[in-house]
Amino acid sequence: MANKFDIKNYSHLLLETRQHWFNNQPGTIRANGINITRADIQLHGGPSPEYNKCETCQSMEWASRVTQTNRWANHVCNLDNTTQDKCRSSCRKQGHMQWSHCHSNYWFALGCDPTLKAPRMAVFFHERSYNGFYEHGGSHVTINKRRCFAQAAQIDLHLTENFASVDWSKYDIALVHNRREMPKMEKPPVPVIMMCWDPWKGNPQAAINYLRPEYILSPSMKLWTRLMNMPGTKPRLYAAGQGNYFARPNMDKKCVDLVVLGALSSQHYRIRKEFNQQLESLSERYLRLHLHEPGHGHAKPDKPLSELNGFLNVYVNQIGRGKYAVFGPCCGEASNILAMKTYEVLGSGAIPILPEVEDMKQLGIEPFIHYIPFSEVFNNNARLSFFIDNYKDFKHIAVSAVKWHKENADRLLFDGFENVIREATKNRFAKRVY
Repeated sequence: MANKFDIKNYSHLLLETRQHWFNNQPGTIRANGINITRADIQLHGGPSPEYNKCETCQSMEWASRVTQTNRWANHVCNLDNTTQDKCRSSCRKQGHMQWSHCHSNYWFALGCDPTLKAPRMAVFFHERSYNGFYEHGGSHVTINKRRCFAQAAQIDLHLTENFASVDWSKYDIALVHNRREMPKMEKPPVPVIMMCWDPWKGNPQAAINYLRPEYILSPSMKLWTRLMNMPGTKPRLYAAGQGNYFARPNMDKKCVDLVVLGALSSQHYRIRKEFNQQLESLSERYLRLHLHEPGHGHAKPDKPLSELNGFLNVYVNQIGRGKYAVFGPCCGEASNILAMKTYEVLGSGAIPILPEVEDMKQLGIEPFIHYIPFSEVFNNNARLSFFIDNYKDFKHIAVSAVKWHKENADRLLFDGFENVIREATKNRFAKRVY
């Protein structure tokens, strides 16, 4: 199983956009009567290969995303009714933030052309994630990963189980997701980057032993280097936050004193459970909002974001309702994990109360400048009450956190990923201009 879309069937508009983007050509691309910049492509993506059979549909849908307006117009169309309806629906969803999960499309990066001046990357997924790559919407992790890929490289998607049948002469680099059970694989003749998430799931050490990756990318690289044996592998941070597009910093309109975050169901969440019990004896005069459901579920493309379907920007907006936002650390095997909630809280406009872990040093954030350490309030409601009662004296921390997020979140995530791809390919390809 390879790409869902065949580069041989790409429209003239899509091929022109790929050449413009991957060859770092200056200027703009003209589509549906507007000039689309390289910055537009970096943010909202390119023409969708879904609409290759009708460039009119393809250009209207792309221009709608870029301008965040509905640019649909009836026309003579070569698409079947179902695909045309999908295109019309996408146009209508633009400009409405309850549909922010449908405001980008990075599938234009699918397909590897050796004549383009960009790395050719073979990406390996298990079947569930492979299918999820082709769904509109998703979690911020899924959406931003597509954006990372499109900025850094041309890509072909493969199932991990088909690793042995890949023609490596087509690629400059391989990216493998080390998730759950990994089949035995032989190291390919191109550099391997391994994306690593939860080291206690599946058989992660086995996959490292098979492939001997040149790099690992992880939101918690210190955790992986501590738990795994990986001689010769270079760890790099994958700053898996929501990015600035989904951030909704709220500095002033506060309706609760404290937003409490973090699921409580796992064995790794003992300290969070203890903190939750601690809050039961906090004075009732402090208004609290508990967001204990995981905030990273997949936003469905046919359902708008809402208070009940509260992912992406809605979720971050919910956090920003609090004067303070807090979550406790994990424990056991996960005790050193840098939770993705770290970025969400930093960009929310609430004063962050965060557990301190080693990887925070990679972010450049400092206690009492960008956040308050969780240790200050754990088992100490008097100290927590002091912070809440003196919110105005500590509001500057929220201001600094939002400023940090605006200046660094996208750089760490998107440029950081591209920098690793360039490093792994010995800087043979120019950095993408946008």
